[in-house]
Amino acid sequence: MKNKYILLLLIFTAIFSNLNAQQEPDTDKMLSEAIAARQAQDYPKAVKIAEEALSYAPDYLDFRMLLGRIYNQTNRPDLAIVQFKIAEQSPDYQKNARGGLGISYELKKDRQMAIETYKKLHEQYPDEAIYLQKIKTLEENSAAVKYPAEVLTAGKKAPQTRVAARLSDELSTDTLKQNRVGILYMPAFRKNNSFHIFSLEYLRKTADKKNTLIARINYGLRNSEDGIQFEAEDYWVHGEKNYSFFNAAYSASEIFPEFRAGYSLYTAFPKGWELETGARYIHADDNNIYTLVVGASKEYEKNWFSLKNYITEDRKEYYPSHVLTWRHFLNEKRDFVSLILGLGTSPDLKNYQFSFNGYKDKSVGLGYQKKLSSHFLGSATAVYNRLLVGNHRDINRFDLYLNLYYQF
Repeated sequence: MKNKYILLLLIFTAIFSNLNAQQEPDTDKMLSEAIAARQAQDYPKAVKIAEEALSYAPDYLDFRMLLGRIYNQTNRPDLAIVQFKIAEQSPDYQKNARGGLGISYELKKDRQMAIETYKKLHEQYPDEAIYLQKIKTLEENSAAVKYPAEVLTAGKKAPQTRVAARLSDELSTDTLKQNRVGILYMPAFRKNNSFHIFSLEYLRKTADKKNTLIARINYGLRNSEDGIQFEAEDYWVHGEKNYSFFNAAYSASEIFPEFRAGYSLYTAFPKGWELETGARYIHADDNNIYTLVVGASKEYEKNWFSLKNYITEDRKEYYPSHVLTWRHFLNEKRDFVSLILGLGTSPDLKNYQFSFNGYKDKSVGLGYQKKLSSHFLGSATAVYNRLLVGNHRDINRFDLYLNLYYQF
């Protein structure tokens, strides 16, 4: 009898596991299958796979984009518009979704809506001549459609959607989701010494999308010492061209600074440029450290470049430092590889190495970020540092930054 119950239990477990597996399909694999079906011009199969995947992961916008393109190819623009409108809400997909919408409206022979769509794209990407050409071509074929002169003038303003898109990239968030939890691990290794930071993070966007609030608890372990730090951040969008960053942290432990605060104002300019101006403050070991920050970034096609410059005052000595970052986006999900070059010590570093030596400290790092599914996002960055200890001895230090996020 006992063996019978064990057998029934095993059968039930197998059935439950199978049902659970069916409930959570591999949507990334389904996306590859749907793309392959579209390339083979088996559109009904591609649509079936995409619709099934969306029933499990409605926020997986690659399927929305795929359906929109298939519907345009098969001359069903009304269905395409529905899909592109959903994808358009996310800055990560906005550019390609609007391009698809423009084609849909052209297929419907709705020239006015097509021109309005290309107008938005031209305002955001004035360097790409194709949108201006489409506007001119459509206007020549529709005398009834009139637009003010500034529509055809590059770079009149940086719309709030671009600010939101830039902020979404900065935080690696999906604008369709309001919450995110994360686990972060940051170890640093050098000869006969190591430092480990474990963090739990919660991110929440307000209903009006103007504030992105982040709370973080950091646990640090250095040799036999440990401690906890509490940290809070806010990204506040307050105009078509501006958003601000606030940061504050406190710890009663000796391995973290007692108090840290920071502020930056970001201003968007035409042609993908952005300017940062700000300040940082650190109180550690009864010492006050002040830093001024000036930075600039530029997005060009599938690349993003950023240069941050710091001037730090520590015990009446001044130390310059610079951080150059390059990201290359791999796809519409904004997966990217990155290269980081550092000269001097940045007060924004999360490894809490606050010894400032000017240009005597150097670093180089490589990173990779990937959207693992409609909810999960992971990233890994490795950094090599060549640091000066005291006034004469150089050492090597290796830092890792491993992050896993769940968005909902």
